[in-house]
Parts: sequence; C-alpha cells; structure tokens
Amino acid sequence: AGWGIGKGELAQTDFETRFQLAERLVESRKFTKIADMAGRFINVANAAEALVFSHGQDEIVDTCLGNDLSNVLSAEFSKFKAARFLFWKDYSEKSLLQYELQGVEQLGRGPMVQCTDTSGSMAGDREEYAMAVTIALMNIAERQKRAFAHIAWDIKPHSQRFWPRGTKVPIADKIEIASIDSTGGGTAYYPALMA
Repeated sequence: AGWGIGKGELAQTDFETRFQLAERLVESRKFTKIADMAGRFINVANAAEALVFSHGQDEIVDTCLGNDLSNVLSAEFSKFKAARFLFWKDYSEKSLLQYELQGVEQLGRGPMVQCTDTSGSMAGDREEYAMAVTIALMNIAERQKRAFAHIAWDIKPHSQRFWPRGTKVPIADKIEIASIDSTGGGTAYYPALMA
C-alpha cells in the first residue's frame, strides 16, 4: 500500500515462485540466522535514529557551568568589565554560567552503498553477519526512501545491484543477496570501491 494519485498495477507472483521462496527460507539455517541478526541491527538503528543530540541550536533547556563563550549568559560578561581576573578565573575553571542547549540534528539522508566481502576469509559466521548487516541496511534505506546499492566482491566485484530512491526492494532480491556465498577467492577491496 502507498500514497499517490497515479493508477496502480496489480502484480502477483505466481504460487510456485512464492512456494519456492518460502521453502528456501524455512529450510535454511543461514537465512534464519541472518534474519535474526538483521532484526537486531534494525532495532539498534531505529533506537539511534530516535536519539536527541545535545548542543543543537534548537532550544534552551537549562543553565549550566562551562566556558563556551557563545552560550555564556550576558550577566557573566558584566563580570568581565568589573573584574577581569575573576572572569578569566571562572573561564579557566569552566565555571561561567551558560545556557544549556538541546536540539535534534537531522543527519544526512543520501544514498547508501554497501560492499560485502565474499572472499574465502569471510566463510561461515562472518559471512552471515555481513549479510545480516546488508539486509538491515537495505530495510533502513527502503524505510527512509534512500537509494541503495550492494556490491559483493572478492578480488573483483562479482555482483552489483542498485535500487533507486523510494524503491521497495522485492523479497526475492533480498533473498538473492542473502544467498551470496563466500567465493573462496582472495581479497582486493580497491576494485569494488571503483565499481
């Protein structure tokens, strides 16, 4: 479901394809581990996204002691005129009265590019962990309507996929990405970064 004014098209996957995807998911211990880890990563990312960052310029929430001259109360500057030594003493001891500011910082929302090492050294748990991170990042990019690219590589890129901004990544694509196995090859990250 979504919003818009354009005409939608009903697209259905045939039963056989859906059944095969479901069988692959149910029978694979690897997919189960990847899904569990990806879920945890998504929860951590959601919690981090909801954080309130200190020192934004949105709102004065209190007063505190410090030596940030941009936030010092004007009354403290009168101390500078009357007793410079006392002002500099308080400054050096970080005991000037100042505003405590708090705000929400909007972090960048550009495209995501995720490169997955599939060399021989990644076989086993490392590979499952990497794929879980990939699936979690895919879901986050999808939710935030960001473009997402995935490059799997060993000594050279062997799988490159791109989903434009606002695209819902089909479950079959997620399964395909999570199915990429270690190639047993060497490790050369430069060609993947140049892809």
